[in-house]
Amino acid sequence: TATTELWRRGEFLNYILDATQQEMVRNFRASEEYVYIWLASRRIGKSVTLIGVSIEQAMANPDSRILYLSKTSDNTLEIIDQASSVILKDCPADMAPTFHKGENKFKFKNGSEIRIKGLDNTGPDVIRGVGADLVIFDEFCFMRHLSEIVSSVVMPMIIERGGRVLMGSTPPKTPGHDSIEWIQRAEANDAITVRNIYDCPRWTNKQIVAFAREAGGVDSDIFKREYMAQIVVSRDAAILPSFTDSRREKMVMAI
Repeated sequence: TATTELWRRGEFLNYILDATQQEMVRNFRASEEYVYIWLASRRIGKSVTLIGVSIEQAMANPDSRILYLSKTSDNTLEIIDQASSVILKDCPADMAPTFHKGENKFKFKNGSEIRIKGLDNTGPDVIRGVGADLVIFDEFCFMRHLSEIVSSVVMPMIIERGGRVLMGSTPPKTPGHDSIEWIQRAEANDAITVRNIYDCPRWTNKQIVAFAREAGGVDSDIFKREYMAQIVVSRDAAILPSFTDSRREKMVMAI
């Protein structure tokens, strides 16, 4: 079938993802920066797209090591379900990976692996010391210890293997979150794609109006942050601009 042929050619994301999602993937591929960011609306399909990129990397590059990080352990179950029900549902049987529940890994016939990890009950040390060709951060704006995880743990992993980091999220709720610094770096390096709910071709204007109403209106902080992908309160507006979450934790520990 035509679908099977697309899988054989490694072009399966062309029919699974919508136009905006495909554009996000193209922008990531075109960048040469180690770290790339997608700052995007809720309901735009960030997680599905991140999963798709992970599976594409695994299939196209034998023996790839992909680390998929989510904010909580509960989220890993949703990620596994989306991978199976959305991305892999049409995958030819002879190409399909197997999921190993005990290890929380998808293992591919070409030797590639996707390891899925929730970061709520574990610190950065749990992922330390393992090389990676691609590290995904799903909802990085809501992860604790973000800067420590990226700078101290992940960057050595991906530099060693010539890998990359792809972060996707809606903006953070608090202006002091470490993600603000990474977003600013990405903007300076032209390594960020920002997309809002109006960019998503799957939603009609009527549906977007309903989303806005439930969020408190188009002028509400919730709609601006979660649907327009805007950082509603910048770090400059904080009482102590440099007082990010990671610095606060270090100060508390020092005391």
